[in-house]
Amino acid sequence: MQTCKIFADTRTGSVVPVRHCNSARWGRLFGCALVGAITVAIIPNGRASGELDSTFSASVDNPLRAIAVQPSDGKVIIGGDFTYVNGTYHPYLARLNANGTLDAGFASYGPNGPVHAIAIQPDGKVLVGGAFTNIYVYTRGRLARLDSSGNVDTTFVDPAYENTVRSIFIQPDWHVLVSGDFIHHTIYSTYQYYVSRLFTDGTIDYEFFPPYFNGPIRTVSASGPYVAVGGQFTFLANVYRTNIALLNANGTVFSLFNPGQGPNWPVNAVIMKSPDEIFLGGAFYTPRQRVLEMEHYGVVIGSLGVPGGPNDEVRALALDASGRVLVGGRFTSVDGCSTCQKISRIDPSSGYPETGFGIHTFGPIGCTVEAIALQSDGKIIIGGTFTSMDGGSRLRLARLLP
Repeated sequence: MQTCKIFADTRTGSVVPVRHCNSARWGRLFGCALVGAITVAIIPNGRASGELDSTFSASVDNPLRAIAVQPSDGKVIIGGDFTYVNGTYHPYLARLNANGTLDAGFASYGPNGPVHAIAIQPDGKVLVGGAFTNIYVYTRGRLARLDSSGNVDTTFVDPAYENTVRSIFIQPDWHVLVSGDFIHHTIYSTYQYYVSRLFTDGTIDYEFFPPYFNGPIRTVSASGPYVAVGGQFTFLANVYRTNIALLNANGTVFSLFNPGQGPNWPVNAVIMKSPDEIFLGGAFYTPRQRVLEMEHYGVVIGSLGVPGGPNDEVRALALDASGRVLVGGRFTSVDGCSTCQKISRIDPSSGYPETGFGIHTFGPIGCTVEAIALQSDGKIIIGGTFTSMDGGSRLRLARLLP
């Protein structure tokens, strides 16, 4: 860590992004006034943590919803509402090389509708979920598995969800948890309200039998004997639970999880780091503001969302190797930090954002960061609805330094 002086433009009062800590030179050249000092992480090439990575360049023509990084080679799989990637027709799903160029070795025919979720199995096969009904000549009801070249894996049967898949989580035994807007499997005539579990071949795991929910489940995660689900619901199996619930391994309600009133608006993202470290992000502002941490009895712990939290909706969460929480969404400040726009990194023990991380401006007004993924080297890939960053064109996809 290194302490750097921070300057403001004397004409506008806005913070000047300091890239090399040679503050006297910045002051002479740009007419800046010293306003304070903070401690920030400086990576070996002298550039600031969270800075835009100029070695990665990629673009899509419509919103990006999902990102996954292949651990084997660092290639990046993206999904969303787009039909063109880097100016080339590649509908809804694509794979990029490490520098953002389109990977021509990944099948280009794609699904026939938007992709909202991507998960990579330990063997490199890729699960994709969304609003599509077929991929190439294969009927696939909102969920499919692809091989490492992007071709449909026909050994994974069509689970035939009748509505959109929003989230996919692969458990350690390779069982697949799926959540979304669906209520049944059309081929099997089986009703499973908004969440289900599949075997490794895509068939329904009937030993996982979730209760009735009265609203969609936007996100699912699991750790140990528990499955966490978040979304837009108020009860399940006649138990009052607002937008967050914990299930047992067999899908039944874990009744000892009692968050009280719970989040008062939808939960968009859940990460279970462990049974007693459950991170939530969403549109809620009670019991904490847009982000919080719980343990498996529903007790809010830590300092996330205190005192201020993001000032608008959180759409995506990720945890880095140090346990810090990356949040993305529609917000324009976090705990009063006006430079923490759309993407921020928060220390969960203090609840405070890193004010020296990722000082960016995004456009247009109201744009969002919808997805966050971490590379093995710590670099951060973000995607969403933004079309500019820091005054320059950046069409819905960018990479930040660690």
